[in-house]
Amino acid sequence: MPDQGHFALFDARKRVTAVDGFGEVLARIRLSDLAVCLSHSPEEIKDSFRDPEGGSLLAVNEGEIA
Repeated sequence: MPDQGHFALFDARKRVTAVDGFGEVLARIRLSDLAVCLSHSPEEIKDSFRDPEGGSLLAVNEGEIA
């Protein structure tokens, strides 16, 4: 199987936070979701999951889809 490459998530100091090697599409999705979670406090994440309306941390806002 050919090497599909690896994608990395970097923090504000340009340090690698996570690496994913499951192909371009899946890696982008997984790392994007992780980036959203890492940019919020644990309490904000818990509140979003507890929200009966489903929370908004991973919601796509109008105009964000290219």
